[in-house]
Amino acid sequence: MDLGKLIALLETQHLFLAPITSFEDPFEGHPPKLTVLLHRTMPFGLSEQEYERLSLDIDHTLTSFRELRESIAASCWHMNNVESAAMWGLYLRSGEGIALHTSFSRLLASIGEASTAIRAAVVQYVDFDSFHPGNVPMMAWGTFKRSSFAHERELRLLAEIPRGSPGLAVPVELSKLIESIHLAPTTPDWLARSITKLVDRYGLRVPVQRSRLLDPPAYYESDG
Repeated sequence: MDLGKLIALLETQHLFLAPITSFEDPFEGHPPKLTVLLHRTMPFGLSEQEYERLSLDIDHTLTSFRELRESIAASCWHMNNVESAAMWGLYLRSGEGIALHTSFSRLLASIGEASTAIRAAVVQYVDFDSFHPGNVPMMAWGTFKRSSFAHERELRLLAEIPRGSPGLAVPVELSKLIESIHLAPTTPDWLARSITKLVDRYGLRVPVQRSRLLDPPAYYESDG
């Protein structure tokens, strides 16, 4: 996230789930191609009346597919045991940025009672031309992405929202949510100091550290 989003999180103590229709990928929430083709398939031997009725059903189903995605909001997290240079590069527009480090158990514990309205799921990266998941609940359409995005290794918190809603703000306990805060390796010293003071001012006692991903190798030096 950028600094503005960190400040909003500290100030409001709410985690924001954004409509998936606001995400950059235009395929978000849409069913794969094969699913749509199978729903459009007409059996042979229909009477004219049956054909017209089935055509209306198909149109209704496809319209529902398009509209259902407008009712899904998500908070997206990258799963990894190590730091990802690709993720820093992809999501930092100005070379500066912040990553919150947590665990799945901490994430669930932080949302507490709100978890009854929240679903968590690991995103599946699939071939959108050939994959067909069968009959799945509405929320599942927010968990499929094209294989080209597999580097994101995403876990999502998902919630149903009214169509047209700007999203959903979920109260969180920051002390439970955040294990540590990592700053991009290109973060200047003055900004790193300011963010550390900011976090401390909000009473959040967690480590704030700049990534050492771009540090030169230090193993030439002997430690005796």
